[in-house]
This record gives sequence, structure tokens and C-alpha cells, in this order.
Amino acid sequence: MRPPVRRPRRRYVSAVLTRSGVNGAWRSRASQVDAILDSENTCLVAFTPLSFVRSPQMSRIPALLLAMLLSSVAQAAEYIEKTPFQLSRAFSPGVVTSGGTIVWVAGQTATQDGQGNNIANNFEAQVKQVFAQIDGIMKRAGGSVDNVVTMTVFIKESRYGDKFVEMRRDIFKNGNY
Repeated sequence: MRPPVRRPRRRYVSAVLTRSGVNGAWRSRASQVDAILDSENTCLVAFTPLSFVRSPQMSRIPALLLAMLLSSVAQAAEYIEKTPFQLSRAFSPGVVTSGGTIVWVAGQTATQDGQGNNIANNFEAQVKQVFAQIDGIMKRAGGSVDNVVTMTVFIKESRYGDKFVEMRRDIFKNGNY
């Protein structure tokens, strides 16, 4: 009897973007993207599953994985009041949204900046580049990074956690993170 074939464990990471928002995933490897636009200009982007394989490059850089949910709404999103602790850690306890176009976003990486410079060992530059890429995707879909509703962050080295919170405050100037 043949032993069972072991397949690599796969994770399906996706992101939702509506006119005012996105649920996105940041990964160490890019994924393939398929985009569909219908007659109402609704955009659905689906991503292929990726196997999380540790590359030599991953051992040199902090693996910043972000998953963002942005909600596109005809009306403004309603942010639930934040406590002092929530304000200090730069997050909102809840956001109420309704309706909108959905776009799936994933596969963003930041080992080079917009000019092609190597930023593999620069956490701050990676965060800025990743958010710039997400903002670019959002703008092409009719929104911006300001429309982020929720975010799950995975950082390889916990020592960068407080720095990320500080940078997130700078990115979301409206106070709704």
C-alpha cells in the first residue's frame, strides 16, 4: 500500500474592497489576480491560494502580513466611540457600514520601494511602501487607504509592534483606524 501524498498546507488569504473600503492581505509572496468588472462597475478581484514557504529572503526581513477590510459605502462609515486605551493603540472598536462594491485585494509585498531601492532590512520603509501600494489599489477602485475599517496585523518581530502602531496613527490621520 502506498503512503498518502503529503501536500503543502495552503492558506486562502483574501481582501474585500468596496467603494469606500477593502479587506486586504499582505504577504511575502505575490499572488495571481483575476479581475471582473460588470455593467454596474462592480469589481470583484479573486486571488489564487498561496503556499507559505519560507524563502531565504524571508529570514532577512520582518514578515509584515496585513489583512485589511475596507468598506465602500454610499454613506459615510459610522465609527463607534473609542476608549483611551483604543486611542493609545490606534484602533477602532467597531465600524458600521452598509452596501457597496466588493474588490478582493492580496499579494502585496515590500522588499523594494517605488524607486526600486532595496528596503529588505528597513521595517519603516516596508510599512510605508505596503500602505502606498494598498492606497494605490484603493484609488484605482475609487477609494483610498482612509477607508480602512478593520485590520489584522502579523509582524515577524514583535519589537516592531509599537513602531507599527505609531506609523498607523500617521497613516490614518482621521483617527479612524
